Amino acid sequence: MSEKQTRWTNEELKLLLTHNNQQIVEQTGRSLTEVEDRRLLANIERNCWDVLDPERAE
Repeated sequence: MSEKQTRWTNEELKLLLTHNNQQIVEQTGRSLTEVEDRRLLANIERNCWDVLDPERAE
């Protein structure tokens, strides 16, 4: 993650569901890398990829 690593607010997390990365960068002032990392983490959590890795499923 980025150097700052500040907590994401609920409002910022909601933006991940409705906006693209560049729009979130513009609205929150966070770096593109930070937004990309948080979106990946949200996808992992939402899709249970940490428990069931679709690339390793048999």
